[in-house]
Amino acid sequence: MSFNIWCLFLWLGLVTPSPPDFDTEIMPRLTKLGCNAGACHGAAAGRGGLHLSLFGSEPNADYLALVREFEGRRVNLSQPRQSLLLRKPAGEIDHGGGQRFDWDDNDGQTLLRWLQAGAPRGASSPLVSLKIKPSSQLVAAIGQPVGLQVFAKFENDQETDVTDLVTWQNVDNSALSFNIIKTQVISQRAGQHFLIGRYLNQNLPVRITTPKAVEQINSQTERRNGPIDEHVLRVLDDLRLQVAPPTDDSTWFRRVSLDLTGRLPNSGDAQQFADSQDLDKRQRWVDQLLASEAYVEYWVWRWSKVLRMHSLPRDTQGFSTYEKWLREQIRNDVGWDQVARELLLSVGDTQTNGPANFHRMVNDARAEAELVTRAFAGIRLECANCHDHPLDRWTQADYHGLAAIFAPLERGTVIQWSPRNRITNPRTGEPATPKVPGQKEVANANDLRFVVADWLTHEDEMWLARATVNRLWQALFGRGLVNPVDDIRTTNPATHPELLEWLAEDFSTHGYRLKHTLRQIVMSQAYTRSSEPQTDAVLGAQFYAYYPTRSLPPEIFADAIADFLGVPAVELGNEVKRAVAVIDATQALPEIDRIGRCRLAATCSEYATLESGVAAELHLLNGSLINRRLMQQANQLDRWIDAQLSTAEFVEQAYWRGLGRAPRASEVSRWQVLLATDSPALQRSLWEDFLWGLINSREFRENH
Repeated sequence: MSFNIWCLFLWLGLVTPSPPDFDTEIMPRLTKLGCNAGACHGAAAGRGGLHLSLFGSEPNADYLALVREFEGRRVNLSQPRQSLLLRKPAGEIDHGGGQRFDWDDNDGQTLLRWLQAGAPRGASSPLVSLKIKPSSQLVAAIGQPVGLQVFAKFENDQETDVTDLVTWQNVDNSALSFNIIKTQVISQRAGQHFLIGRYLNQNLPVRITTPKAVEQINSQTERRNGPIDEHVLRVLDDLRLQVAPPTDDSTWFRRVSLDLTGRLPNSGDAQQFADSQDLDKRQRWVDQLLASEAYVEYWVWRWSKVLRMHSLPRDTQGFSTYEKWLREQIRNDVGWDQVARELLLSVGDTQTNGPANFHRMVNDARAEAELVTRAFAGIRLECANCHDHPLDRWTQADYHGLAAIFAPLERGTVIQWSPRNRITNPRTGEPATPKVPGQKEVANANDLRFVVADWLTHEDEMWLARATVNRLWQALFGRGLVNPVDDIRTTNPATHPELLEWLAEDFSTHGYRLKHTLRQIVMSQAYTRSSEPQTDAVLGAQFYAYYPTRSLPPEIFADAIADFLGVPAVELGNEVKRAVAVIDATQALPEIDRIGRCRLAATCSEYATLESGVAAELHLLNGSLINRRLMQQANQLDRWIDAQLSTAEFVEQAYWRGLGRAPRASEVSRWQVLLATDSPALQRSLWEDFLWGLINSREFRENH
């Protein structure tokens, strides 16, 4: 029977329409009306005696609650219109959530038809995929509406228009307005903005790009150094943002030295680089940095934060073994897939087997599931501990299923397997069934951790590759393509999704080698740009029209002071270290802790910068971190004084050593006047003040 004939028969009353399906039509409407949101009946304890699963994640339980609970008092199948399920949200009876629909609208009529049909449970087909058309739209100007349609495909291969059943979340009401009646989104300011559509357990973003300028920007003359620049410039063209010119050699030299080694460049190297006419000098300098021991030390420090490395009470040997192992992996540029796999699968004596200590950085299986997904997949799985993730596809079964895989591990000095150890799924009260997130349950076996390792590196998923390159990008630009870097999900889209996928594939193709991807990024023109914005500073930083300036992390700042003044950064007993060499989060470094160094391994930010609070600023202005080193005997200032430098020579040496550049003539002239004195005793005091000011300047404290 054709559709037109069916409609004619329906109009004549010769056929009866199918009742609305509970799973795919009723529950989405309750979600759209806000009934099962966290602020209403979807709360952990429900509201007004009715508890629904958050956003309808458990339709079986919700059906029982609505139709069977309290002997079915919420529905009246003999007089459907008198059902509490209708009269309360229609506003006829006092309702804490207020009126949610009118009798004449589609929501009210659909609920009524379902009750008139006897409130059937039905046997719906599972949702396979969801599509929003268009998923991405470049609009010509602010105010131009974009109409949206949503199509769901079910397991029976039927594709259905579900636009009317979608719940929309506007990420930024000041950027986009949404007309729910017409299902239209309207841009209200320039930029790249997102609207999130939810149907059943799937969330999808709609990307609306609105250009900043009226006239197009011609980037064809901009230099490109590979796919990174192609992707970045494509987005800048869409946004019509003016690109900053390349930075000078001295600024780039200091920038890349800090980003790859966490260390100020040697003043002699900086001068030699600035004077060199070698066309390949940047590539050679990058290779030199990547081969240095400073690179190893710096990236051990960065990854120790991701892995939450810390010593345990009365056990320093295990931590030391772990640190040495990680150091060797980074020194030898071992593929990060091999590193992750060894960390996941290692067992044995933690005093001699470094990677086995990974399992001791957390207290139990649930915490390990959270650490594994954050560190290696960039996923915040902990949101699914108590209920299905409200903004992602992860379910409570995913969370406890992954934890069940790690439950048999005994986390003593010796890591060993004990199949007797299990965890309980709080939803069922039964032992959790092992499960890899987003996949089907896996059969019980002696050790299923290898399945997790395979999932992280599978070529179709590329969780590890995507999360790792996103972290490398963040290390070099101050923010990830997905930001925060440990919150990769469809509802937190990348600024450059195609670039992220290209980087992940390239990283995987080249053996998950950190140095390869770092080299690719720092040699791009995007990384080489000046830090001076040409047009919109906020948009320009977000989309890399210029290099975004950022404060140095506390440990890097402390090391920069030490290198500048020629004194030790950290003295632990008789041992002298760089601040970044102290990766144990439990080790106190009071001077550096005061300016933002984190000492709680479980909560430390992977990308901490200098504290901006009053206490930290006072410590920088008048505390011991700078002042004690300035007055320390035999520091670099004493060596300059002993060399009987003129004021101009002293200023030039200080600029090269601290800022990585030569002072401008106007700066030299100004300082010659301000630092002039006939008193040798006063000269040191004036020069101390000058160095103090240089250290506290934005140019010293920031990477730019």
